[in-house]
Amino acid sequence: MVKLIRLAVLGCAAIAGLAASQNSAQAAVVFSDTFDGETLGLNYNSFANWDVVPNTGTVDLIGAPGFFDLYPGNGRYVDLDGSTNDAGVLETKASFAAGSYVLSFELGGNRRFGSSDGVTVKLGNFTQSFTLNPLDPLSLIVLNVTTSIAGKLSFENTGGDQAGAILDDVTLETAAVPEPSTLVLASMGLVIGMVARRRRNQA
Repeated sequence: MVKLIRLAVLGCAAIAGLAASQNSAQAAVVFSDTFDGETLGLNYNSFANWDVVPNTGTVDLIGAPGFFDLYPGNGRYVDLDGSTNDAGVLETKASFAAGSYVLSFELGGNRRFGSSDGVTVKLGNFTQSFTLNPLDPLSLIVLNVTTSIAGKLSFENTGGDQAGAILDDVTLETAAVPEPSTLVLASMGLVIGMVARRRRNQA
């Protein structure tokens, strides 16, 4: 009986140790860009953190102060369909390892033309597409992303009419390891149950 209890204590201690080590694996921001440090311009490709993929078209850097400021109060942002009637692919300079991430960004309608815009987001082998009507507000989108291969983060606007969806405030962070406290409690309950059963059997 004493041996069983000792094993139970050691087992719970081991699980608690595992919990402590996993708790240290919190979410960490690996990429963030508000575009506010960029220079306003049409057919812009001088981003600090991004490239417009060659031979894919163009994007515009617009916003405050007074340069096609379609969403006042939001600083500067990217029009994903530049001024050449050919939308470009906006892609991070950095590549990100395979794994799980939380991706957040703001996406809004073009605020000008009557047609809708499709936007495809990619990271490694993760892909998700969105459709925005011209008057859709600039809204926060949060995605749980899992990719099995390394790759760059990209945004691509379909079509080419010089008025694309608006992109702002992109953040990518590693996904936090779930708190294992539930596992610890469940394991402790299982061990206590085993001790109680052994005690009843010996009575």
